[in-house]
Amino acid sequence: MSDSDLIVSMTIIPVAIGVVLASLLFDYIRDQFGERLSNLFRAGFYLPQILPITTAGVLWGWILSPLGVANIVLKAIGLAPLAQNWIGDATWALPSVSLMIVWIQVGYCLVVFMAGLSRIDPSLYEAALALSAWEATEYWYTGQIPRRLGTAHRLNAPYQAFRASDGHFTVGAANEKLWPMFAKLLGLEHLTADPRFKGVGNRVKNRAALEAELEKVTSTETRAHWLAKCEAAGIPAGPIYTVPEAHADAHAQSRRMVETLEHPQAGRVKTLGNPVKLSRSPAVLRSAAPVLGADTDAVLAGLGYSAGDIAGLRARKVLGEAQPKASR
Repeated sequence: MSDSDLIVSMTIIPVAIGVVLASLLFDYIRDQFGERLSNLFRAGFYLPQILPITTAGVLWGWILSPLGVANIVLKAIGLAPLAQNWIGDATWALPSVSLMIVWIQVGYCLVVFMAGLSRIDPSLYEAALALSAWEATEYWYTGQIPRRLGTAHRLNAPYQAFRASDGHFTVGAANEKLWPMFAKLLGLEHLTADPRFKGVGNRVKNRAALEAELEKVTSTETRAHWLAKCEAAGIPAGPIYTVPEAHADAHAQSRRMVETLEHPQAGRVKTLGNPVKLSRSPAVLRSAAPVLGADTDAVLAGLGYSAGDIAGLRARKVLGEAQPKASR
């Protein structure tokens, strides 16, 4: 075994062992003694110095000994020279154990530290405040209470939805490169020289007048017409869909954002898919929404009620009639 292989074996493997030990011990403490003690365990780093490190050190000392498990395994799979030259060499035993104990401790403390950072405390109110970043910025730096602007961006223009002949589309031509490009695309190059629209600040101040000028042209053609032109010019733009258009979009269809399920009363019904796609454990919509009482029998059976007990409850009118379950 080369020196580099030896270094890898004496670092990666012990760190992995420390990670596993930390995870198992943390879960055990949490399950057995509750969250309060597990928090103390995460914060104090006391146990990493005692139980798992001592145990791992003893195990590694035995594994590295000439009669250890590693020797036996290596010889069994035809790697006897490795067993004799490295693990079987008693001169490696003590320094290897010492170094591996250190690395196990590093891996262990890493997991414990990360576990200590994993508490999640979300707030709907704070989330709403976080979404008002532009409004907060406008208020802090202008002193004015923000007002409704429809789809328009608070600090840039033109950056909003514009009317086409068959609906609306959005355009983000806010900087000094994209604005002249968009004006030229519409045949309105003269607006770039208009003092009202020179610079972002003036365009924001005169947003209503700018919108009126632009929509004189955008309203004469369809969304598809303007979107194709914007794409060709490299100007960010997109359609504003109706609900049916959003559902029929190729992206939504390919990502299974509209699914059909079987309902026991309503028949085949459509529902929205899960927007979070997991490669190894994709979300599956197993059934449509249950009707009232559809899961009563299963819940009671899980609580220890027999079929006879449940039938008796129904006979005494404690429960309603059994309902069929929804399915895919």
